[in-house]
Amino acid sequence: IFTSGKTNIKELPFFTSKGPRIALSRKALYTDKRGHAFIIGSMVNITELKRNEHALRERDRLLQTVAQATQVLLTNTDYNTASLQTLMIIGQATGMDRVFLVKRDPDKQTMQLLLEWCNTDIESQRESTKNFYYFPVWDKHLVQGLAIQSTIHEQQLILESQEIFARLLVPLHFDQQFWGLIGIDNCHNEQVWSDNYIFILKIIGDSLRGAMVRQKAEQALQQAVERNRLMLEIAMDGFYVMDSDKRLKEVNSAFCRMLAYEREELLEKLMDELEVRLTPTDINNLLLLVKNQGAHRFETQLRHKQGYAIDVEVSACFVAFANEQVFFSFTRDIGERKRATRMLQQAKEVAESANQAKSNFLATMSHEIRTPMNGVIGMTDLLLQTPLNEQQRDYVYTLRSSGESLLTIINDILDFSKIEANKLTLNPIEFNLQQLVEEIINLFAPVADRKGIELLFYLPTLSSTLKGDAGRLRQILINLIGNAIKFTEQGEVLLGISYLDIKAHSILLRFEIIDTGVGISPEEQQQLFQPFSQIDSSTTRRYGGTGLGLVISQRLIYMMGGQMGIDSVKHQGSIFWFTLTLPTVSPLPALSPLIQKLKDLRLLIVDDNLTHGEFLKKYTKSWQMQTDTIADATSALLALRQAVQGGSPYHIVIIDYKMPKIDGLTCIKAIQADETLANMAIILLTTISQPLKTQAVTVMTKPMSQTKLLEGLLRVIGIKTTTGTITAPVTEPFSKQVKKILLVEDNLTNQRVAQIMLKKLGCEVTVAANGKYALEAVIHCRYDLVFMDCQMPEMDGFEATTLIRQYEQQRNVSRTPIIALTANAMQGDSQRCQMVGMDGYLSKPVTLQNLKDILTQWLTDDT
Repeated sequence: IFTSGKTNIKELPFFTSKGPRIALSRKALYTDKRGHAFIIGSMVNITELKRNEHALRERDRLLQTVAQATQVLLTNTDYNTASLQTLMIIGQATGMDRVFLVKRDPDKQTMQLLLEWCNTDIESQRESTKNFYYFPVWDKHLVQGLAIQSTIHEQQLILESQEIFARLLVPLHFDQQFWGLIGIDNCHNEQVWSDNYIFILKIIGDSLRGAMVRQKAEQALQQAVERNRLMLEIAMDGFYVMDSDKRLKEVNSAFCRMLAYEREELLEKLMDELEVRLTPTDINNLLLLVKNQGAHRFETQLRHKQGYAIDVEVSACFVAFANEQVFFSFTRDIGERKRATRMLQQAKEVAESANQAKSNFLATMSHEIRTPMNGVIGMTDLLLQTPLNEQQRDYVYTLRSSGESLLTIINDILDFSKIEANKLTLNPIEFNLQQLVEEIINLFAPVADRKGIELLFYLPTLSSTLKGDAGRLRQILINLIGNAIKFTEQGEVLLGISYLDIKAHSILLRFEIIDTGVGISPEEQQQLFQPFSQIDSSTTRRYGGTGLGLVISQRLIYMMGGQMGIDSVKHQGSIFWFTLTLPTVSPLPALSPLIQKLKDLRLLIVDDNLTHGEFLKKYTKSWQMQTDTIADATSALLALRQAVQGGSPYHIVIIDYKMPKIDGLTCIKAIQADETLANMAIILLTTISQPLKTQAVTVMTKPMSQTKLLEGLLRVIGIKTTTGTITAPVTEPFSKQVKKILLVEDNLTNQRVAQIMLKKLGCEVTVAANGKYALEAVIHCRYDLVFMDCQMPEMDGFEATTLIRQYEQQRNVSRTPIIALTANAMQGDSQRCQMVGMDGYLSKPVTLQNLKDILTQWLTDDT
């Protein structure tokens, strides 16, 4: 300094009680006024300044390392290689022995070592253990985002066994959740970690985690793309992508196979070249439609490589792809479907033709059989109105029954045909169930009586009329009761009706037809509801029938919304049951206001048939009578006498005629011979085949209905009633005035039958043999009513009716009622009659009562 005269500045280390420090030493030459030279020096503590400078240099170096590592992660597509290079860069830049990335498992109990880089002389921890050794006390700090710095002195237990002198762990978070950590180890020296290490490890860790997430997303995307490509490639349907210029940009194998092209041949091909049915303008309009709708399905034709057209169904949409709207399409070859549709249509036409042929055949069969049957049944109807002896009357009844059996078979076949064709419709009307059931029972009473079996029925009082198809309900009951009587040789047949559920506007009914007949085994029951099926061939030979009645009944019940079933035991009888829910309509009047006259009267019913006795007891109990039942005459006589002796004699006794040991007539004679019983009112129950007359006894025929029972009880206690009405014989004229009737019929037998019937009803009859003569007759004479046959030569009834209606309109004459007489009974016949202007419809064979009902409906004494 003295020689050079320059100031000397140096950094000098020194030591204090708090450790090493750095000082800045400055020495300079100073000369005073007298010329004396001195050296003046100063020392400044610059330890903190030097630390900051070191930290800045370290930060810059580490940031350069971060930049280098990030570049590797961004440019290298192999995540594992890039990640390991990143860890190596960090390790070499920091001079550390190990750098690693750890992920926390979802169970939050273990840490998995995902990535690790080690210096050449350091053993890998990843090879020695699957899970990273994790000290639970760290968890709280790491979750909060705090780094863990430890040395061998602080964590000797953990680090010494792993030959680690210093460790730094920096937590990583994802979606605000602790995800894992990145760490570095110094395996040679203890080290104090600066914030720079924490900072760059945080950045590198986040970059590695981000690259990992990105890699998984890219892998998932790539897998999805590959999966979709494979799906499109193995799809049975063709697939193609078309750009805005209508050029194919992508196709799958199925599309290539469909058109017999190689993939390279189709790419960049104009769609106009493949389209057969659509013109370029049509294709443009279609593309616009698909754009507007978002998706569209249509049928078209594409050209095969060999030149022929292929029918295809296309499902298409527009998709935004690479800043362009492209046309995505799935194309299905529907050639087979088209051919199958054509074959199905042809088969349908053949089936419809066959069905029409069947309908025509049935209509023809119906006409051809009903026409002579009209003569047979009509003549028997007329014959029964003449004086006949018992044998002759039996012959006529047999003849009529045979004709009606044949007619039932025809009706069953026609009904089944309608049901199979879904053309049978229901006709709901308001009806009285009590009246309907009594009519059916009265119909079968003679049949049951001839077989010597009891026909019983029980129907609780119903306060309202019902609404339903009364005709079809009658058909079902007639079929089931007829079958029960047919298959029962001894015992009884019972129709029982009960009310399962009564609501405000409807009632659920259960009908049971119970017989003591042959019974049906479970195996045989499986055949019952099959068309044209009988239990065995002997059934048809012995009992007859088509095997359609039960099928038709079951399907009618299902159409009405009900259920049907059977309970039967072989040789013990059967119960056929069905349920129906029907609306209730109008209130019914009470049976008779005179019922009060029966209140508290004592009644004894003597009947060996306990079921019948109980039914009568139920009826009379509902009228507040005091009723008892006894099963034999001997016990009845004893009970009658004991009642007199006890001071409470019976007022009325009802006795069945046919009973074992002592019959009803003998019992009555014993009652009348006893002075204490002589004045008792007596009703004798008998059957149609046992007409009896006896003094001081009211004789009534079974089966007994509520109406008939009430009338008989009131009669025996001396009260005249109006509950029963006597129907005038149908042979009486229906009108006081003679009505002029035009009968249009080509069959001579049917002409004769109808003429006789109409004359018996007091009509003046003119006959026309066909529609042409009928038209001439109407023009020249005024008739009160016309009966018009539908099928006739020269001019049928339909054409004749049309011309008659035209004549009436042109001449402004009043309309004459025209009633169709037809041997057809197929669905649509009545509608056709109405369409041409007919007013009514009668299906052959026609009975005297049918004619009277029609005449009464359309003609009165004022017309």
